[in-house]
Amino acid sequence: MDITVDSQTFTLAHEAEASRYTISHDGEQIGFADYHQSGEAGAGGIRDFNHTVVSPEWGGRGLAGVLVDYALTDTVDAGFRISPTCSYVEHYVGKHPQWQDHLA
Repeated sequence: MDITVDSQTFTLAHEAEASRYTISHDGEQIGFADYHQSGEAGAGGIRDFNHTVVSPEWGGRGLAGVLVDYALTDTVDAGFRISPTCSYVEHYVGKHPQWQDHLA
């Protein structure tokens, strides 16, 4: 999925085999949100988001928030609940109350 931030195009993707969501620019990965999945979708399954990184040179543009919002939306749409053990994801969920009903 492509998005535009500050007139630049970024690509968001879910790499399910790596349990990772990524954000890339011009084909280069510049950030990721890793998770550990337990259980199955719709049957009490949980994705524990445990590590989020955006390259320092891309910091301060809100890209981590864009990435996490994409990851959480995809997770909930797929039928999983969210466990935010990564400090950034925990902070993000705390600032965006629409995720509270989806926490494990």
